[in-house]
Amino acid sequence: MSKPKSFIRQRTVTCGANYREIEIYPLTSAQTEAVRGRRSKRRNVTPPKQKNLNDRRSKDCFRQVVMTNFFEGDIILYLTYKPKFAPKTLGEAETRRRNYIRRVAYLCRKRGLDAPKVIWVAEYGEEGGNLHHHILIHCELSRDELESLWRDTKSGESLGFTRSVRIQGEAESIDDLAGYISKNFGCSDDGEISPAYTGDEPDAKPKRGRPKNKRRWGGSTNLLRPQEKTNDSAYSRREVERIAKAQPSREDWEKRYPGWTTINGDSAVKYYYNEITGWYIRLRMKRKAVCRREE
Repeated sequence: MSKPKSFIRQRTVTCGANYREIEIYPLTSAQTEAVRGRRSKRRNVTPPKQKNLNDRRSKDCFRQVVMTNFFEGDIILYLTYKPKFAPKTLGEAETRRRNYIRRVAYLCRKRGLDAPKVIWVAEYGEEGGNLHHHILIHCELSRDELESLWRDTKSGESLGFTRSVRIQGEAESIDDLAGYISKNFGCSDDGEISPAYTGDEPDAKPKRGRPKNKRRWGGSTNLLRPQEKTNDSAYSRREVERIAKAQPSREDWEKRYPGWTTINGDSAVKYYYNEITGWYIRLRMKRKAVCRREE
């Protein structure tokens, strides 16, 4: 059986000023008859909806949104429940989380501060089980103030244990944090998908087929979107095959992409081979000279 004709596409996802992900992959003529072009205009990355998306893409989207919006000095909050306040349903837990973010936003408005940027992740077991929230937040409130707002609306009592940590370090630290928070995104045994980012509130009821220990996430409307751009002339098929077999060093990639370097860790560069279409390469890179936050 002959291989289908194909060409190589470079897809670059830019996450703010300091981080980017590059995919170099073959596309067959059947796949690309109507879309091939030398270079595309930059456009927003489309977040995955609650549909058949694989584990990697769900995690990729989450990481890219985190890397676009959060930087050293921002805060990660861990919010839990006392037994007396343990939510009986997922809907109740989401209401408490929503009320908490509204209190944060109200206090910022009251003080004339910018609206907070927020990504939230709810991790839970079975209905009524151990549930807690991870919240990444960029705002000008102090850690003590943010922790104090995790309280019951009626009694004013703290809902549970709170812990806040300022993000330390650059791309690697934020990448590690995003990986930890998203570790349970993915597929269940019967092929159903854990919910990914929608930009809206999730359903109150769990969906059939999702894992018992699962995470769902969303974010505030003021989050910046990662930008993607494609180039169909950057690589040839033969060149990609040569690179994949040689697996060049970090310094070699720096020469190919001036001003950028691969992030630390084995996951920075990945090589895949498909018997039908050929080689795939994935790069994760940070800017050598770190720029300031884009507002």
